[in-house]
Amino acid sequence: MNVPNKRKDTMEDNKAPKRVKKECSYGETCYRRNPAHFREFSHPHLENILDTSTGDDYVIPDRLSLQRHMIIEQLEVIIEKQLYEPKRQKDECTSASTTETQQPSQPSQKYVDTGTMPKTNNESANIKTEDRLTVNKRDESRSVEKGREKTSPAGKESELKRDKDNERDRDISGSGTSSASKTKGAGYVPIIPPTRRAEDFLKVVRPRGKMAEKHAASAPYHIFYTTITDAKETHSQPYSITFLEILDSSLGELKCSLQINFMVEVAWLLAQYYFAGYSQKPLTILYGEDCSDLKTINSKKPHVDAHYVAMPTPFGKHHTKMMVLCYEDGSLRVVVSTANLYVDDWENRTQGLWMSPACPELP
Repeated sequence: MNVPNKRKDTMEDNKAPKRVKKECSYGETCYRRNPAHFREFSHPHLENILDTSTGDDYVIPDRLSLQRHMIIEQLEVIIEKQLYEPKRQKDECTSASTTETQQPSQPSQKYVDTGTMPKTNNESANIKTEDRLTVNKRDESRSVEKGREKTSPAGKESELKRDKDNERDRDISGSGTSSASKTKGAGYVPIIPPTRRAEDFLKVVRPRGKMAEKHAASAPYHIFYTTITDAKETHSQPYSITFLEILDSSLGELKCSLQINFMVEVAWLLAQYYFAGYSQKPLTILYGEDCSDLKTINSKKPHVDAHYVAMPTPFGKHHTKMMVLCYEDGSLRVVVSTANLYVDDWENRTQGLWMSPACPELP
């Protein structure tokens, strides 16, 4: 007997729910962002925000300020999928329909008389054809000028110089690649230093190159807790940790990694790898919450391989939150955490994780 999958979105995105929703039992602590959940349950705190807001200017109550980022994302999902109609919109629709019934119907006016006759389809087509001919003539004149440059002595000299420069660049890049391949192996993917500062994008950035020392000092338990943006004391505690520290170079150079989690905010996750210098290292993701970004991520990032793991129901089921980090020297580490892979769990909630010592490659 097949168990129905409540997580699957069987309704079209723009369809409104046809039954009265039950109130979400998690209340203001709900962190879900998938449309299926908002179709099934109501969230009074989010609906109140939508009722009192105008446009994209959401008024978040002070008591929910720590969850501001997550709440805005939830509101955007509700608005995009048309899962709740704010009261002001209902009132506008009601008044508009009342006005329409009161006013007599008038003949429709196809165009406004501005003193000029509207162009016919044939005239518009002729104008477009003339524009294309003009562009083609301009391109032909440019190509003729380029041909003259090549045939002239000065043009030939500059062309030879460009060829020599290109050949020299190929030799330099080829020698660099071959030397790296000889050192690390044929399939080696080099570290790519980020061109932007992590401090400009991430809320908490710990000193680089010190995670191995911190990990050794945490023996024998190797238990850590996430830093909290607004709790400044957690930024420097010996057992506080950021996601970027898990990818710290002092632990070894990453070769590839596996991320297993229920909720994955792929843009945030890839930003962590980018600032660690691992933006091209192979990454495999197993996720449990249906996400359109993860379905198409491989077409945009070929080194990222994402797989959706279907579950009969999202409630009352074990879903592993684990990382497997493989290093260039053949060793690996396992990280088991309580945090989903999205920004709010790592910046605004106290989450715990265990990071194993380096496990050497078996003989």
